[in-house]
Amino acid sequence: VEVWAVLDYTETATLERELLLIKMAHHPPGDDGSEQSADEKMKRHAHRAAIKSLAEIFKADVIDVGSQDLTIQLCGKSSRIDN
Repeated sequence: VEVWAVLDYTETATLERELLLIKMAHHPPGDDGSEQSADEKMKRHAHRAAIKSLAEIFKADVIDVGSQDLTIQLCGKSSRIDN
């Protein structure tokens, strides 16, 4: 590969962002997802809603919901992601 130029950005102001993707089960602990009773469905719905509410507190987005899990995305400064 031919190199055309090398630039040093050490002293240049930059914008840095980190991306955190979290994939987690959205059914309550102890629920394997096989029960289909109305009570079990309500518990799963309440658990999923609690996860979404928690994501909103941190200004994260739910970007995918599968049958057993969901994926949450958080993007921001390193200090925000680390906290």
